[in-house]
Amino acid sequence: MSSSLTITNVVKAYSDKVVLNNLSFKAEPGEFIVLVGPSGCGKSTLLRAVAGLEGIGFGKIMIGDRDVTNLAPKDRDIAMVFQDYALYPHKTVYENIAFGLRIRRFPETKIDELVRAAALKLDLMPYLERKPAALSGGQRQRVAIGRAIVRNPKIFLFDEPLSNLDAKLRGSMRISIAKLHKELAATILYVTHDQVEAMTLADKIIVLEGGDVQQMGTPLDLYYHPSNIFVATFIGSPSMNLLEGRLLDRDGSVVFRSDLGLEHRLADEYQSVLRSAAGSPRKILWGVRPENFRLAEGDCVGPVYTARVVVTELLGPTSTVLCDIKGHEIHISLPAPHRPTRGQEIRIEFRSRHLYMFDKESTISIVPS
Repeated sequence: MSSSLTITNVVKAYSDKVVLNNLSFKAEPGEFIVLVGPSGCGKSTLLRAVAGLEGIGFGKIMIGDRDVTNLAPKDRDIAMVFQDYALYPHKTVYENIAFGLRIRRFPETKIDELVRAAALKLDLMPYLERKPAALSGGQRQRVAIGRAIVRNPKIFLFDEPLSNLDAKLRGSMRISIAKLHKELAATILYVTHDQVEAMTLADKIIVLEGGDVQQMGTPLDLYYHPSNIFVATFIGSPSMNLLEGRLLDRDGSVVFRSDLGLEHRLADEYQSVLRSAAGSPRKILWGVRPENFRLAEGDCVGPVYTARVVVTELLGPTSTVLCDIKGHEIHISLPAPHRPTRGQEIRIEFRSRHLYMFDKESTISIVPS
């Protein structure tokens, strides 16, 4: 039976370095929470603190209505899946999955029932008598997940479980984990640095940086309504373009003018809410996602810019094109069959229902969500 997980004012420090800075959030029963952020942001430390593998300096960790802050890992009713699988090389797949149940002295008939049920869910039935050395990386990770499933814990903890797999296996394992979550209705806390995993799997994403929660919300909330520059540039691939400049009043219209002279009139729905910022000396960063541009063809709705192609990266169904627009290097994404070549001049149209603008000094979004 899945349970809620409540983190309240958790602080963790090593010597004079604060790794977790007063973190608080709640995962509801059955919710899939993904922690993302760059290396050293505190995401794995938080996961290990929930597991009981790391102590905390201050705060409280609740699983359901139990305070587990000071409990040993074995008493927390959690199961953890590690990056490096952590399988016993001399034991078969069956014995690896069954190991935790044997330690808890489950009856052999119950062990067999649970192991085979987990193996069936994970397509491991043909491999039960093999040892880990005879398995692929994806199969080994499924064994590690099977060992967690048979525990039937209140919380599942995943610590970058797919980072050792190649791209194709990561894709198939993402689908397997998503299906498993739906089938088990399990509460999952999942750590990754891969935003594709986060966007694909999460009910809710928590973006960490420097031990602080930068933003928490659904994948689409974070993508379309980033609260600051860090979240805006971390979520989305290719990363968001940022142009520095100011907001000006041009004959009653609010216009962004970059420091290099590129001008963009704000859409009508943002004119009134940002009018007070027009004419202010504060620096503004206008964020533009690569997919917000398209080749200007026929009747254009949005502003059109002339761009010179610097580099084109061919990515199969799309191309990422690095362009020079009035001295700004800007990445744009174009669908096949558009393959502009280096040095070519192209006309691109800006189209987006969303506006991303940030105060340069505070890095906070100035666009009402």
